[in-house]
Amino acid sequence: MSCFLDEGSDTTYANKDVIEALGIRAPKEQVTINVAKNQKVHLMAATVEVGIESIDGKVDTSIVVKTSDKICGGMKATNWVEIQHQCDHLKDVPFPKLAQKGVID
Repeated sequence: MSCFLDEGSDTTYANKDVIEALGIRAPKEQVTINVAKNQKVHLMAATVEVGIESIDGKVDTSIVVKTSDKICGGMKATNWVEIQHQCDHLKDVPFPKLAQKGVID
């Protein structure tokens, strides 16, 4: 699974197909999301708790997320392994392999 970290957001979202694949079920409620240009998006979302762990195992915690059909609209994940050689400050960063789906979940 690939994630998009947005420090400006006060809520964490995950695509509902990811949550369903984990076997997590919860009732949905209507939520309103404030997006760019003062626009509001209304959707039905479940609120669930999921566990996350870093690839190296140093971080292992639970977070609360709301579900969405495609929270990032099919945004593609950046394959940092392929482009890190273009930036000297990234050349020694041990980036993980890109998730198979290649989209932000």
